[in-house]
Amino acid sequence: MILGISAAGCIKETYDLTRLSKDEHISPTMALPAFYGVVGFNDLRIDLNIRFSNLQILDTVDNFLRINGSGSENPLRPENYELLFLEIAVKNGFPLKVSMQMSLYNSSNHLVKSIVDTMGSVEAAAVDNNGKVISATESKTEIKFTKDFLSSIPKADKIIFQFTFNTPNNGTSYVSLYPEYRINFKTAVIFKPDINLK
Repeated sequence: MILGISAAGCIKETYDLTRLSKDEHISPTMALPAFYGVVGFNDLRIDLNIRFSNLQILDTVDNFLRINGSGSENPLRPENYELLFLEIAVKNGFPLKVSMQMSLYNSSNHLVKSIVDTMGSVEAAAVDNNGKVISATESKTEIKFTKDFLSSIPKADKIIFQFTFNTPNNGTSYVSLYPEYRINFKTAVIFKPDINLK
């Protein structure tokens, strides 16, 4: 498997701070590219045609969003943001439609605290009559972090990622997987903080 990731950043709005009163709040919309890269599988060849509908793969990781500290020390408090979401642009060279769900999970009481889903799916690449990819498909999707999700971050020690895969035509079409298939992706964190100038 190959994977490449990089990062950078930018601000979408500017304010003239000399013209703002001391009591004002500002809410600039900001974009911070989180990472981009390529996913592929070297030496992969499945010598059979396969199809699947709603194949789910789960991965559990430590809650990397949780920050030690509480109250004003925690920058991910819901009241600090007018909006916060992850924007994902994908060029999918695999014949698989993909959707994702993130769950905040507390392992001590075995409870899911909050769930967010992608707003739409990453569409499968176009295939020929033999199930081989003829062209990659470009898609954009978002993961919106709700106020409930943000307020649940301190209550969870794990994040569960659930990926759901379908072959074309709702899992009814057969495909083959080849080593030259790639997924190119770019992500950005889009956020609008509520900045108090007092």
